[in-house]
This record gives sequence, C-alpha cells and structure tokens, in this order.
Amino acid sequence: MRGETMVGSNNQLLLIAQDRNDAQSLLEQLRSCGRPISWVSTFGEAQNYLIKGSYAALVLSESQKNADRSNFISLVRKQQPSVATIIMGPLVGANDRIEALQSGADDCIPIPMSNGELQARIDTILRRVTRAATSNNPSQRERTLNYCDLELWTETRLAFTEGRKVDLTRTEFDLLLCLVEGVSEPVDRGTILNDALKLDADPGTSIVAVYIHRLRRKLLEAHSALTVQAIRGKGYALQERVEFFQPSIAKSS
Repeated sequence: MRGETMVGSNNQLLLIAQDRNDAQSLLEQLRSCGRPISWVSTFGEAQNYLIKGSYAALVLSESQKNADRSNFISLVRKQQPSVATIIMGPLVGANDRIEALQSGADDCIPIPMSNGELQARIDTILRRVTRAATSNNPSQRERTLNYCDLELWTETRLAFTEGRKVDLTRTEFDLLLCLVEGVSEPVDRGTILNDALKLDADPGTSIVAVYIHRLRRKLLEAHSALTVQAIRGKGYALQERVEFFQPSIAKSS
C-alpha cells in the first residue's frame, strides 16, 4: 500500500491507480485541490483503507478499465453512499466519458485541466453527493435508530446529534451502533471485537480502549449529551455526561 497518509478524514481523497507514472501524474493534479490524498494501486487495498478511515471521494484512474472497476464502484455505492466516486484521466473521446459514467461513477474528469477548474469540479461533485446522502428524507430502506440525542442511519452509516453530523469512521460508527443496539446493558469486550471491529479472536491489545477513546472524543466534539462509560467487569455503556446534569445553583443575595 502507498499513501501520503494512512487513515482518512472526511475531506480526504483516495486515489486508485495501478501504474506508478499514471498515479504520479494524477497526484500532481489533485494536490492543487488542497485536500490530503492517499494513493493505493488495487481495489483490494482501497477497501482496506475505507474500513480504516473515511474519505470524501475515491478517484479512479481512467486506465483501470475492467469488470472489477464497475463491481468496486457498485460496492462502494452500496456500503458508503456518502463517498463520491470520480474517474479521472485523458478521456479523449465521448465514448470514454460515457463508459466511465456507465460504470457507476458520480462523474468523470478529463485531464489536463486548470487547477482552479479541477478544484471547482471536485467541490461541486462532493456537494452533490453529500446532499444526496444526508438528505432529511432517507430512502425507505434506510433504518434509523434513535437514543437520547443520537440518530443513526444504518445503511449510509451516518450519525447525528441534535441534527449535527458526528464525524465518524466506518469502524467508529459500527462501535457506536453496537453500543446503541445493546443499550439495555453494558456491551462486553468480546461483542465489540466481533461486531464492531470485525475480529474473530481477541488480539490481547488495547485496541478496544483505543476505539472507545476515539468515540468519546468524537461525541464530545459534536456536543452530544452522551459519552461511553467503562463498567468495571462488564464492558462499556452509553451514559449521559455528568455536566449535562449539573443543576444551576442560585446565589443568595
């Protein structure tokens, strides 16, 4: 795997290009957008990156024309519809552009292109995809879970607190979902490893504590009333933060 950063953030691009020269050419153009970029050479590597982090868009080299491209785009659209898919390359003819769009991509961008136009094109694509994914009218197949001030959209893996989006990676969302679904009692370490972290065996490390810490921080940053509390000998549970219950004390005059 190759990349300028390992774990994605919500404004990051993930470039998929098998040929090194092709990748370097695309990276040079994409850096003008002012967004962090990771680069991988295969669709399998891209799937691993998507599990570990969240990305604003996937940029696929136009040179990777094969059945796997359509299958990969279809999988991303199903699992993470808020992630835009863009095919980028020479695209010299109309047939190239039609083929790129028919593969399921949100848009195709021919290069070379001026830096200003490229940035505007990518920003426009991201706004369009984000509006579709975060619409206040989720599709009928979208299952929502509500607990306290949290609302979870399980199909698109989006979380909100009082209408504000909580910036979560895929794994962090799965952890929060695990805690919400098991809210009646503490969720033990084994359940978190299996259901949220997708691990069949306990690695014997602090990986659960690391993800719990990250989730606590994300909930705090989103100003949620909830936090994740460790219950000694039992596991973890969502609880309302103490400061939300501090009564105001009237001062005597």
